[in-house]
Amino acid sequence: MYTTAIFDMDGLLLDSERHARDAWEKLLTEQGLVFDHQFHLTVVGRNLADSRILFKEQYGDAYDFDHAMTLIRQSLDSHEGGFAVKPGANELLAELVKRGINRGVASSTSYEKVELHLEKSGLLPHFMVLTGGNEVKRGKPAPDIFLLAAERLGVEPERCLVFEDSSYGAIGALEAGMGVVVVPDLKPPTLQIEQRALRVLNSLEDSFEFLDDWFCV
Repeated sequence: MYTTAIFDMDGLLLDSERHARDAWEKLLTEQGLVFDHQFHLTVVGRNLADSRILFKEQYGDAYDFDHAMTLIRQSLDSHEGGFAVKPGANELLAELVKRGINRGVASSTSYEKVELHLEKSGLLPHFMVLTGGNEVKRGKPAPDIFLLAAERLGVEPERCLVFEDSSYGAIGALEAGMGVVVVPDLKPPTLQIEQRALRVLNSLEDSFEFLDDWFCV
């Protein structure tokens, strides 16, 4: 059983991935480039450094990814009320607080943006620690960010259960020696992830059925 819950943010706690997808499609179209949905799915869940490499492989070394990211961030940050909270997230976090379960975030998004978007959504007070993709050398699917979150929480990795929407994140959690529950957003999990995850759920709302099996104080 686990004493700690670690959450991804985009696509898992917040309904932000669709906004990011739409922003990229609009920008690339304006730049006279073709938006490829399948390519975009390979970038979902990756950190900034890895995304930069993938974009240059897709659109050429001359593509100004950093300028594009500035425009995308401006678009996403313009959501004054923040992104919608995914169904079940508030209720699950409140229940974990009630049970005395440690709670952290391990997101590929930069620490500053994680803090900003969680604050806007009202979820920030639920968490004891945050970790962002700019704080580790290797992004998901490497285990680094999950190990950093566990270190900040002061717990052993094997006591952590990770909630993820992407296969990259799920692989990283498993490589860190943690359990993983997958709640897919834009992209279904691979067969390998389905076989190794504790559960694949349609929504965080479905997690309440299994909390007594997963967590102990």
